[in-house]
Amino acid sequence: MDENEATLREMEKKIAKGLRESFRKMVEFKRYKKSPVVVSKKGKIIYLDPFKIDIEKGEENQ
Repeated sequence: MDENEATLREMEKKIAKGLRESFRKMVEFKRYKKSPVVVSKKGKIIYLDPFKIDIEKGEENQ
């Protein structure tokens, strides 16, 4: 692996970490405001209960 690839891998790790942190903060905010998380799935708008979202996994618990 050359220096450019190593730099790219490091940037990818930092971006992924930032996205996870942003997701966690968004879910916490939605819980605080008691408002749904709105997403699009297969072209349809879906409202998710933020209290059913596992912050660590990023998945909705049934």
